[in-house]
This record gives sequence, structure tokens and C-alpha cells, in this order.
Amino acid sequence: MDKERAGIQSVEVGFALLEGLTRSRGPLMLKDVAASAGMSAAKAHRYLVSFQRLG
Repeated sequence: MDKERAGIQSVEVGFALLEGLTRSRGPLMLKDVAASAGMSAAKAHRYLVSFQRLG
């Protein structure tokens, strides 16, 4: 039996994006934020819009 528990993928993806942002020492372009999290710029943009809405 697999002991790894199922998680919420969108939370994991969002956290990867936040980790990429925290590693930065200055402003980043969208493509750089996306690359640091291993996702497309379009996907990163959707997450960043949600983060901005939530404050």
C-alpha cells in the first residue's frame, strides 16, 4: 500500500510559485517566475491573479 497521502495539486502548484518568488532578490518578469516554478507563463499568471485578489 502506498503511504503517500493524496493532496490538493493546486495548493502544491501555488506553493511552488510562492517558493520561486521568495528566492528572488528583486523584481521578476512573468516568464522568470514561471520558469522558477516549472510551469508555463499562462499558468503562473492565473495563480498570480488569484494571489493578488486574495491580498
